[in-house]
Amino acid sequence: MEESLSRPSSKGKLPPPPTAPMIDPRITGALTRKKKQDQRKKEAEEGGLNIGDPAYWEVRYKTEIEDRLGSYDLFDWYCSFPDLFPMIKPYFEASMHQKVLIVGVGRSNAVEHLYRLGYRDITVIDISQSIITEMQRRFETYTGVEFFVMDVKQLHKFADETFTIVIDKACIDSLFCGTDYLETAGQAFREIHRVLRPEGVFLMVTHAPPIARVPYLRLITWALEMYKIPSTIGENLGLYIATKTDNPMLLAKKVAGGESAIRKKTTRIVAGEADAKAQKASTSKSGHNTGMITVSASIDLLAEMVAESAEVDS
Repeated sequence: MEESLSRPSSKGKLPPPPTAPMIDPRITGALTRKKKQDQRKKEAEEGGLNIGDPAYWEVRYKTEIEDRLGSYDLFDWYCSFPDLFPMIKPYFEASMHQKVLIVGVGRSNAVEHLYRLGYRDITVIDISQSIITEMQRRFETYTGVEFFVMDVKQLHKFADETFTIVIDKACIDSLFCGTDYLETAGQAFREIHRVLRPEGVFLMVTHAPPIARVPYLRLITWALEMYKIPSTIGENLGLYIATKTDNPMLLAKKVAGGESAIRKKTTRIVAGEADAKAQKASTSKSGHNTGMITVSASIDLLAEMVAESAEVDS
């Protein structure tokens, strides 16, 4: 006769029931955060918010900070700042006394990297009160670093010709995601130009091709250059360098593929006409703790991309 599985053992005790498999708490935590991210996306869509709205970023960062419960990692849009720095290093090498402005800092590690290199005159702004409060807390021991809740379109706190270098990585792109990008991008470029010192430089990292940025930059009198960023650093990225100068030779330089008339205002959420291949690539993450904002996709794709990038925290 076959023995029953429930038959008492030789010691008169039933064998223990099968043990349920243990679930890694990191997995359950990641699933919970993903649900919250999806809920935020739904609420933002229902509330009419998009990446081009200042309110979007406050909602996003405030919720992310609450979700992380103090364990808040640095995160870079598009590419890692340390990986990018060798390309912009020549603009810093002229002096260790550079006066730097970082616009739309978000959770970037640019502050930490520049500080470790010895720079001690760094001003940081973002439209989100929550992220500025968090970054202030994180870098409270850093001397010579100031944080402000401020709109890149309204740099009124800063006097004319204050900074030698202004850095943007994705902030301007977010403005181009709004329906009023002609006004907002123009305001931002004028303010950045105003606060730059003579021969100062504006360093802008973007997914936009020259045709989608150069005409708007040309509304301001500055010399322009554009370099492709290696794919090992970030996918489909360009580095635009705008120098505040009155040198006629520099001002006369042209950017290949970018000298064209400005497009008329549109009711579309986004601006730019990158081809489908570039559009698809721009939605993929390009490295650890990095994310992307595309300037050529639909609003649904943009929202999906932002939710995707948040998963690096999982």
